[in-house]
Amino acid sequence: MVSLSGFTSLLCFAIGFIVFWSNPRRLANQCFALLSAILTLRFFGIAMAIDTGNARLGGQPGNPFAWLRFVSMVGAFTPWGVWLLRESILAEDTSMGRLFRSSLRWFVVCAVYSASALSNHHIREVDLSDPGAYGILYKVTLVSFAIFQVIVLAPAVRALRTAVGVRRVELVYVVLNFWVALTLMGISALIRVFAPHEFLRPATHVILLLSYLVAAWAIANRRIFDARDALLAFAPRALALAGFLASAFAVLRWHDHGRIPTLPSAALLVAFAFAALATEVALRRRFGLDHRSKLQHLRQRLLAATATATDPAVVAAAATSILREEFGSSGALLAAPPLLASEHPVDLARPGLQALGEIGWASHESLLRTRPTPALADLQEFMRQHRLQVLVPAAAGRHAPTLVLGLGGKLTGHPYAYGEIQRLQDIADLVAGLLARARLASQAALEARMAHLALMSRGLAHDLKNLITPISSFLVHTEDRFPPGTPEGEVYRDARRSVRLMTDYVRESHFFSSRLQPHFEPLDAADLFRRVHDTVRSTAHARGVDLVFAVPAPVPFTGDRVLLQRLLVNLVQNALDASSAGGAVTLRAAPLPGGGVRIEVVDTGAGIPAENLPRIFEPYFTTKQFGEEIRGFGLGLAIAEKIAHLHRGSLRVTSSPGRGTAVALDLPAAPPAAPPPDLPPPAASAPAA
Repeated sequence: MVSLSGFTSLLCFAIGFIVFWSNPRRLANQCFALLSAILTLRFFGIAMAIDTGNARLGGQPGNPFAWLRFVSMVGAFTPWGVWLLRESILAEDTSMGRLFRSSLRWFVVCAVYSASALSNHHIREVDLSDPGAYGILYKVTLVSFAIFQVIVLAPAVRALRTAVGVRRVELVYVVLNFWVALTLMGISALIRVFAPHEFLRPATHVILLLSYLVAAWAIANRRIFDARDALLAFAPRALALAGFLASAFAVLRWHDHGRIPTLPSAALLVAFAFAALATEVALRRRFGLDHRSKLQHLRQRLLAATATATDPAVVAAAATSILREEFGSSGALLAAPPLLASEHPVDLARPGLQALGEIGWASHESLLRTRPTPALADLQEFMRQHRLQVLVPAAAGRHAPTLVLGLGGKLTGHPYAYGEIQRLQDIADLVAGLLARARLASQAALEARMAHLALMSRGLAHDLKNLITPISSFLVHTEDRFPPGTPEGEVYRDARRSVRLMTDYVRESHFFSSRLQPHFEPLDAADLFRRVHDTVRSTAHARGVDLVFAVPAPVPFTGDRVLLQRLLVNLVQNALDASSAGGAVTLRAAPLPGGGVRIEVVDTGAGIPAENLPRIFEPYFTTKQFGEEIRGFGLGLAIAEKIAHLHRGSLRVTSSPGRGTAVALDLPAAPPAAPPPDLPPPAASAPAA
């Protein structure tokens, strides 16, 4: 008994220190450490009482009753410690000082009962096996403790109806756990007073120790297990085990009575063992408790929803929608900058997400139970900004993840259990693969479409050039034959303008169909913007449109200067064409989180109708039908998309009719290791008509 009490005292001290050290700033950890100190002193006093009692029986000096009074004095503060722990769980935002001040009345009551232990009416210095050894004050204290338990812990039961998240879990595992433990300890103590039994002496130690270990696990463990789910998960195994034990007991009894030989008995035991395993598996599948079956169902839904998707954005939308439905969450976040373009990109290189890649997962509850660091504080802030309750990376263990997947709070208010987080981790890896597949399919489709259109454009341009060459030659040789102002002169002027437009079209078509090889070099956005400004300022001045170039700081990146200048000139020219006099076109650049640059061209023009947005990158599709001066060929955005593809970048267009259009170009900081393939060489040119 001495070893049990001493071991329990050391264990309470060690666990209390570990729980406190795991997150010293968390109020629940502080209150648990205080309760641990009370229990440590209580068990230490019991150990010393037994030690001095044994020494006294051996004829050595010692007074075990002084230590027993010490045990009662310290133990009197246990309800106060449980009250503090309950309030630390229920309190939204408070401090240890305010909590202590609000608990003064409980502290005073416990102090009064503690002082009563000094009276001879509490414990008499006689043989403890004599029922008269426990005085009236001892019995009053036991009854009072039972009342205190109801007063202190009853609000926790009421709070279970409204508590959500980790507070609900902690109320179940911590407060009610202590309630049951203290009740059992009180019953054991009353039985020991009125009907002493030797086997009941260690009962209070064992009950309190088990309760304490459960509470420590619930407070400090970063993995959350819902009590109902834990019970349901344990029930099939318990039923299967009970069935096996009952069957085995019957077989062994029959074998002992000679009814079944040894070999058939062994065969029956093996058969019952396999039957028990099969029963457990069947029960888990029947009641939906099998993690693998849930994961398989979720994987099948995702694969079916994205089987034909070639757009990463479609895959992301399908994945987040299915995850919200499956987990019952209020929202979802999917960030994968290398695979998925976003209007608000996430910096996967930020310290918090790097820490996430190392620890494998994080939830609001797990961060509360972890010792804070600057990186974890950044992760907690990221989750708060995006209103996330759980966040997992793809390929956990990497320093910098390539994808993060997060879910908002559950609609039921419950926290995410560890089994759900495991499923989400597996799904994050699957979603990363689906996004990579969709991006490759999208690139392959784009390259095939560009190759086909380039071949067609090359043939049309070649034929058109052959057709306009004699017309152009005729116009050059007859320039002085048709005086201006005459009907023949007007026809001649229109013919020259038409030939000029057709020549521009031939030039654009040749550029679109040509096989481009980008020359990558270090660039700066400010220098590139100056070159674009020199090219388009005369057009902007003629249209009465203001040009605004915003580069807040040097934004270095790598690219082909000529191709990117051509891309931006096309975008700015489109913006100028869509703007009316007095409008503005803004060209701005900013670094992307994690490296790279985002260049945006924003206008305040007419905007693009929603039904036309899916077609704006199609060659020869144009909405510029406002007159000869600005009617387009429909190749500007197609050429821009081609140049962006050669840089492993992406173009995204957002527009509001009547308010304007914004085109965002995202470019990586460094050139691709292997430049993406451009159009294949032409098989043959179309013959001239």
